[in-house]
Amino acid sequence: MDYHDGNQGKINRGHVYLVGAGPGSADLITVRGLRLLQRCDTVVYDRLAGEELLSETKPSCERIYAGKRGGHPSMTQEEINHILLEKAAKGRMVVRLKGGDPFVFGRGGEEAECLMQAQIPFTYVPGVTSAVSVPGLAGIPVTHRELSRSFHVITAHTTDRDEAAREVYLRSQIEGVKAAEGTLIFLMGCSCLEMICRLLLESGKPPQFPAAVVARGTRYDETVISGTISDLAGRVREANVKSPAIIIAGDTASFCLRTESSLPLSGVRIGLTGTRALTERLSQTLREAGAETVWVQELFVHKRDGQEQYFENLSVYTWIVFTSANGVRIFWEQMRERNLDVRILGGVKVAVIGSGTADCLREYGLWADYMPDTYTAGALAAGLLKLLDRERDRVLLYQAREGNPVLEETFRRYGINTERAFAYTVEAGELHSWAALDTLTYLTFASSSGVRGFIREDPERFARKELRHLRAVAIGEKTAQALAGAGCKHIVTAASCTVRGLTQAIVEDMQLRGR
Repeated sequence: MDYHDGNQGKINRGHVYLVGAGPGSADLITVRGLRLLQRCDTVVYDRLAGEELLSETKPSCERIYAGKRGGHPSMTQEEINHILLEKAAKGRMVVRLKGGDPFVFGRGGEEAECLMQAQIPFTYVPGVTSAVSVPGLAGIPVTHRELSRSFHVITAHTTDRDEAAREVYLRSQIEGVKAAEGTLIFLMGCSCLEMICRLLLESGKPPQFPAAVVARGTRYDETVISGTISDLAGRVREANVKSPAIIIAGDTASFCLRTESSLPLSGVRIGLTGTRALTERLSQTLREAGAETVWVQELFVHKRDGQEQYFENLSVYTWIVFTSANGVRIFWEQMRERNLDVRILGGVKVAVIGSGTADCLREYGLWADYMPDTYTAGALAAGLLKLLDRERDRVLLYQAREGNPVLEETFRRYGINTERAFAYTVEAGELHSWAALDTLTYLTFASSSGVRGFIREDPERFARKELRHLRAVAIGEKTAQALAGAGCKHIVTAASCTVRGLTQAIVEDMQLRGR
């Protein structure tokens, strides 16, 4: 039958995608899952799906949280099913984002049955299940030819909250695989770890049978506790380990096949602000250094009208100066809109503020004629003054409306014929998650516009107790000055105004602080 929306009659049906988000870290979602997330109209997500992935959705995407919040219970499965039906019935593309794999203890099967009954089209998109990936990423392979040729996954979560009933269930599961060799993996069992260990002993496993718990797997604060089934519960209790956690019992649980802990930023959570293009590159370099990244606030670039005078007379300029990759992209967008041939720039030289802008320029087939050794507006101005002729040259500064005025002021002071195009504006979006700020060690800023956007709704934001622990990382001196003016007390400034420079600044600061 078709699903009906109130009294409005039958509605055009959309499509629901049951997408596995993977074990926790945002970069472990599948390529297909990520692409669907980037296109969807509505996303319904759980706590274990990772809020970091929400930054991948388009600005107009409706985000519906279906997990626990502030001690309150999560939505019931019936409520979630109703939302999926309701949104799809309105013709929307819906992503139901679930941690791990939707069909591995994720109740995805129940949602699929509901959608089928309502004749709503749906697609299952597999995810990397935590049962295998979390132990593996913690250095514990679930199989090994010499020790374990099979593995068995058991959920410790039951619909019956009675402890006696849970023990009966777990005993039956353990007895069921008693004769089988291999690794035992228990999901959602942290609260009954002592019971699981006792039942394993009662089933005939020796006291020295290896076991381990991996809590908050794949995340910056991951904890791995190793031991045996006779002492693991005590070790976990002493370490005050909390869920979500996975329990592994078997010979491979004694392994530690990993080297990531040697990475300079392992165990560090870093918040990002900036445009999507920049933060994606920054996130990649930080993750390569071992960090976990969270997109805190996005900056949106909007081109401005009224640029006809510059593009109608491009041939009169001898130099065009770009101070950001955003400017380069906007410039070429304006060129395409006017059907201008790149050869119109044949007699024009190009200067850029740094390597990131130079790289972006090369994407359009042009190489910079000048780039300073130090990536600052002051260094760019000083270097160009040695190349410019006040009698012959005419310079076009292609910048953001909020851009640094030092170039224009310097060139005019030295009598250089200069025009400044306010080519675009930068606007800050909403904070993705205020709660995430409390878990961060660093928060990066790639422009003074980003700083202004961050404190837009609360000029005293850096003074709040939730942020007093934060160390703000500035891409350059101008951004650092904006942070200081906003009341930020702990500022780390990159020596090089690049993504690599930001990463290196954090690494060096960690080393100085005795990490």
